[in-house]
Amino acid sequence: MPSLKYVRIEAKHDRLILITTNLEISTTKQLDGNDVQVQKEGVILVNHAVLINLMRAIKDYDVTCEIIEVMSEIKRFKIKLFNDGIDAEYFIETGDPEGYPELPTLASIEKEARVKFNLRGEDLFAMGNVLLSSITRDTTRPTLTGMLIEPEVIGNAKKNTQTTGIVMVATDGHRLALLTLTQHSAVTWTPSSKELHSNLCSRIIPGDVFEFLTARQVKDAIAYICIGDTRGILNLEESNLKYVFRLIEGNFPKCKSVIPDKKDQKQEVWWDTVNTLEVLTRTEIVVDNLSRQVTVTLYPEKKQVILEATETENRFSGYEVLQGGQNAIKTENSVPFKIAFNIHYFMQILKNVKPGTIESYHGTKDSPSLFFGDSGIEGINLMQLLMPIRMS
Repeated sequence: MPSLKYVRIEAKHDRLILITTNLEISTTKQLDGNDVQVQKEGVILVNHAVLINLMRAIKDYDVTCEIIEVMSEIKRFKIKLFNDGIDAEYFIETGDPEGYPELPTLASIEKEARVKFNLRGEDLFAMGNVLLSSITRDTTRPTLTGMLIEPEVIGNAKKNTQTTGIVMVATDGHRLALLTLTQHSAVTWTPSSKELHSNLCSRIIPGDVFEFLTARQVKDAIAYICIGDTRGILNLEESNLKYVFRLIEGNFPKCKSVIPDKKDQKQEVWWDTVNTLEVLTRTEIVVDNLSRQVTVTLYPEKKQVILEATETENRFSGYEVLQGGQNAIKTENSVPFKIAFNIHYFMQILKNVKPGTIESYHGTKDSPSLFFGDSGIEGINLMQLLMPIRMS
């Protein structure tokens, strides 16, 4: 669609509204107050790529913008710099506003809303960083390029059903992050009790939504998120910014079925995140670029954990001993336990929690390991899962 290469600019009531879209995602930015003085209302489409590059080049200047008619059916968008000592004008290609697609509004999405909630931008930003670390970039598995959002349900369909919050899950098949927003008063679920228990409320949010947040550092804003049947909207009122996105279609993997009960895990380790990351950073130097393997060996009787890495051709190797306290290692066995992880995934799990202590639970060398740590966000619990790799 040719009109998608344009930005739709509308001047109305001392406001300037800018809209861009690729039909999957659309962004609306509103400028008003002292930033804008509208002399004549109207709508125009302006070439997106040229406008963006020009705005970056003249961002420190005051400008005036107007539409000029070159011929009867040809218009150009004129930008004039009027700072002292500057005499410059730029003309940009325009398009026909009638050809721009009609986009869903906040009101239309709210009519079909399944869930609505408010979060501090700082919290949403932190959540996004954790979830983005676990999604895949493989577009042949589209459902895994997004995050599952579903209600945390208490009760059953025949009795009183309560929803105390939201569960958000991201996975790439090798690792998983599960965030639970507990006792969150700003969360509103609209479906019936039967729908809540039949997974009809589960939706998959594109990873691009959180990429959008992290790129703009919206930590000081209050974010309002509304998710309907096919669309969702992220509204940052303080920034006059709206982000409309199409939900990902398909079935998200039933991840909860592969999450083991931590009570059944035979090994438990308490890690000092700061110290362990320092050790892994040094160990990473000799990690093989193909396997990216770090081997973890638990010695219960000595209360020691050894992290070891070896390059494939044995040209480089290294290991370090982590001395644990009395309760650093708990195990049902007295024999050493060995397991291997992708070192980059392991490090990311440690980075996703607040500096301090993280607990890990391990079953066998081939079963998934669980990690629990402080998310650093009030009212949000974090569980991470990491699949081991075959030891070479």
